[in-house]
Amino acid sequence: MKGLKSIRVRNLRSFGCDNEFIPLKKLNILVGKNSCGKSTFLRTFPLLRQSVQADTRSPILWYGSLVDFGDLNTAVNFNAKEVMFDFDMDVSVSDEVDYSDDAITTKFVPGFEDLNSRAVNFPVMFTLGVSRDNGVEVASRIRLCIEDVVVEVVYKESTLISLELMVDGIVLSKGFEGREIVRKGKLIPTDFSSHKEGVTTKKGFWFMRRIRSVFRSDLLSFVSALHHHNKKQENVSEELINISLTPKNKVAEGLRKLFPADKTFLANLQRGKDDISKIVFAYLVGINLHKILASVDQTLSGFYSGVRYLGPVRASAERFYRYQDLQVAEIDHTGSNLPMVLNSLDWGDRELLNDWIKESFGFELQLKNTGSHYALSIREAGSSEFHNVSDMGFGYSQLLPIIVSIWLENNSKSNGLKKRFNRQGRNKLVLAIEQPELHLHPQLQHMFGRAIAKIAKLQSDSDFCFVLETHSKHIIDAIGECIEEEELGNDDVSVTLFEKNDSGYTGTRLSSFDESGYLVNWPAGFLSP
Repeated sequence: MKGLKSIRVRNLRSFGCDNEFIPLKKLNILVGKNSCGKSTFLRTFPLLRQSVQADTRSPILWYGSLVDFGDLNTAVNFNAKEVMFDFDMDVSVSDEVDYSDDAITTKFVPGFEDLNSRAVNFPVMFTLGVSRDNGVEVASRIRLCIEDVVVEVVYKESTLISLELMVDGIVLSKGFEGREIVRKGKLIPTDFSSHKEGVTTKKGFWFMRRIRSVFRSDLLSFVSALHHHNKKQENVSEELINISLTPKNKVAEGLRKLFPADKTFLANLQRGKDDISKIVFAYLVGINLHKILASVDQTLSGFYSGVRYLGPVRASAERFYRYQDLQVAEIDHTGSNLPMVLNSLDWGDRELLNDWIKESFGFELQLKNTGSHYALSIREAGSSEFHNVSDMGFGYSQLLPIIVSIWLENNSKSNGLKKRFNRQGRNKLVLAIEQPELHLHPQLQHMFGRAIAKIAKLQSDSDFCFVLETHSKHIIDAIGECIEEEELGNDDVSVTLFEKNDSGYTGTRLSSFDESGYLVNWPAGFLSP
């Protein structure tokens, strides 16, 4: 999956601090005994969705419309002080120079001409932490690891507590207590001031210096020290002023092109190429920290904004539903608004939905308008009559919100649904479902497993993923059958086993399917009585 590749949760409820990353693929299956942490992990998806969609003082909205973790004190493991969310991702960072801090004029830089006005991709390890002390939420923390460079920022609300720039464990810059967060993304802060007070220019313009101006000054001092002592620093500055973010392995070559006639500099660069490249790259990360954090925030908010969550306790069916002339775009996490969603579809889309349900699950669905009310009815295979869903057993009322939500999201790219549900521009869909097998006959569980496998095969890695928490052997077996029949690739499925150790902490281990659809690294009897 492009962008976000794997995630980890630490110190949340039963999770400890030494967990493994869980990969994200098209179809992600979470299995384990009751109260072993798999539901906690799955609920981080709606937790982060409600967090990116709310304007909050701290990054995590523990209690919201989708899930309720209480607050930090009830969410954090009893032996810990900080809950951490870790993300392994690829981010794209524009290499264009930002001139918002100082009076910098655009200039062509021959050392980096092959990168001008392009995006550079970097693998990033990112951590978002929220900590407490004596029962009080103290601070939030973000930690960014990119190649050998680490940036760690601790803040509370809109004020910095500390910021450190490190390379290979060596601190290059630290401090900045009391500085302001001057720009905030949907989940994390993305830019910071370098001074507590603003600056007024000679022309009377007031502005707040950004923290990148400090790193730019540090870079200038470092590179100037590699030149002959007679060379003026302003001459070095003229060459460095437009230096852009580039991968570490290209830094030395770019520096040579910036100073091709400076023998002292070239000799020093030749002797200390690796160390110089590391330090210069670290300062470039600091200078471009606002771009990197903005890209991280965009990646996370884009992913989690697309989460659609269906909880384990779904609304029971009613005989009649009051008519409401509303356009409803998605099924809520309890499924209670299913009739309104169906009513928002036009006749053609309802026919397409019904055809898919009939093909995949063997029954038909009908929404009948009776004036001020409407009713949901089902016709099973072999029957000539539709029957009200309230007379058809509890299982159908639990299944319908799931399969309609799946169909709706899977077909959200069609022009008609885009226009009615305003879905232009959304590039990720994440369906997080708890216990889809509840109250379902084994045959329907099996059909459900095959249906989601077929849907997953049709999606690109960057468009769509399922996250299922299940106890159902029938669903897992059905997915294995689809792999055996080449209706789904085994590399498109991840299986994570959740278990508690003797200390009561949740541990995870990864299983998978082989090309023949058999589970590997699977403990014998794991789903048996």
